[in-house]
Amino acid sequence: MRKMVGLVLVAVLGLTACSGQEQPQSSPSASATDADHQNTAIAEREDSSVASSSPSATPSVDDQPLKNVPAGPQQPTSVPTVDHLTDQDKEDAKHLAKRVLQVYGSGVSSEQWHQKIDRYLSEGYKKRTANLKTEYLKFKVHGDGQIVEDPTINQDNPYWIMVAVETDSMDGVYAVRLNRTAETDLQWVVDDVVPYKTIAIPN
Repeated sequence: MRKMVGLVLVAVLGLTACSGQEQPQSSPSASATDADHQNTAIAEREDSSVASSSPSATPSVDDQPLKNVPAGPQQPTSVPTVDHLTDQDKEDAKHLAKRVLQVYGSGVSSEQWHQKIDRYLSEGYKKRTANLKTEYLKFKVHGDGQIVEDPTINQDNPYWIMVAVETDSMDGVYAVRLNRTAETDLQWVVDDVVPYKTIAIPN
């Protein structure tokens, strides 16, 4: 009886050992392959998420950003160009420049100044000098003036003629800019009056 029990135990232990030996073991190469597959899957998910968050449309770029920018001296289209000047045109321009400066430096108020020569001022200059304190300007004009900007010579400036007139003011020489017009008897209208100290009027 004891022999039989012993044989049974030996048989059971033998079967247990055999079943333990028959269990498959994962090889290192198989584990590495599984890890590679997992890493690839993660990388693909990250790429897809980045692609979905990126803007799909490429912003358009203007290859000619300055194509509509005007070039050269700019004036309102209502201001005619000065294509030619006669001797009379030049004399009229100098006469008007001197006349405007005589009133400009007479010490009268801006309102009185405009009343005297308003018809010879451009609309833009009227607005710019509406509140000008001309009563503080007191000087005498000397000479008839000189044309220092001739649009028929300087082709870069076709819009105005400039006359420099000497005065006894602290600023010395004044420059008067005139535009062409058909609305006055002198065919000119004053568009600006500024000190122009760098111009020397010959005797």
